[in-house]
Amino acid sequence: MVFGRPLVVLCALLIAACDSPERPHATLDLIWEHGSEAPAFYRVLDVATDRDGILYAPDDKAGIVHRFDQDGEYLDSFGGLGDGPGEFSRGAGVIAISDSGQIAVIDKAGFELHFFGPDLQFQRSHRLPGLIVGDATYRSDGTLLIAGATRAGGALIAVLDTTGNPVELFPLRSGFEERGVFWERSKIAIQSSGKLVVQYQFSNRVEILDSEGAIEKAFPLGGMPSEALPSTLELPPGVAFGFPKGPPPGSPVVVGVSTDSRDRIYLLLNGDLGFENKKREIRILNSEGVHIETLVLPKATSFVYLDAQDNLIVFSGPNLAKYRINHDD
Repeated sequence: MVFGRPLVVLCALLIAACDSPERPHATLDLIWEHGSEAPAFYRVLDVATDRDGILYAPDDKAGIVHRFDQDGEYLDSFGGLGDGPGEFSRGAGVIAISDSGQIAVIDKAGFELHFFGPDLQFQRSHRLPGLIVGDATYRSDGTLLIAGATRAGGALIAVLDTTGNPVELFPLRSGFEERGVFWERSKIAIQSSGKLVVQYQFSNRVEILDSEGAIEKAFPLGGMPSEALPSTLELPPGVAFGFPKGPPPGSPVVVGVSTDSRDRIYLLLNGDLGFENKKREIRILNSEGVHIETLVLPKATSFVYLDAQDNLIVFSGPNLAKYRINHDD
């Protein structure tokens, strides 16, 4: 099955997914929080779990991937800063693990992809020239989806086969090509039905794509700005593309997305956009994209992740924590 957009794309359904702040509030029960016996983290931007429930947490600065069991006990680590096999030149960022146990780790700069086997042994690396990676996830068939941004400013998804070779590139919605910046990155998550949830980080837009890559639904988040970028962006002198001087105020709109076993969608909002709960508020949507619950974390987090048991894992520096979610239903 090819994951690409057909020539004719169904019209997106514009729905008010989050048109009211008055929604039931889910609650949390702390399962574990790693303490002083575990390695200290600088920052964690992403985590993943394998088929045995082992948690993999890459350190953004140290370039080391730490592993924890289901009870939060520290197991071991691999990787490290450097240019040798299995090392990360600029720190470990995005991570994804396939059903067969293959581990894909993308360095912090987003230009290099490293593969490790279930035994944690380094296998190979791939360069990703010209692509800033925002997220990655494996499908059930073992193919790897990488969501990134190009030098032209548009968002795309690269599909890699089980050996790590790219087999397809297809564009997502783009809106900043004329500005020449690496801004329109996206976060992605796969529902149990095989549908792909795409959340654009700097545009207020969520898409649900079918297994062929066609848009089934597209909608904004109510109460949020249409985009989190100013109308003009100033680039450094002599630079034709890249990042502007300093982050624009209030970017991005959403900083994380995940799904659970019931295909509910969890969106971590950026509180810089005027919300009191900075990087603490999670909007929970049903499988159709309708806002059904709100969850407020006790501390700010850099990502949102649901494991196979629908437990919530977050990083509230310097600690990782795992919670059980009590839904209103």
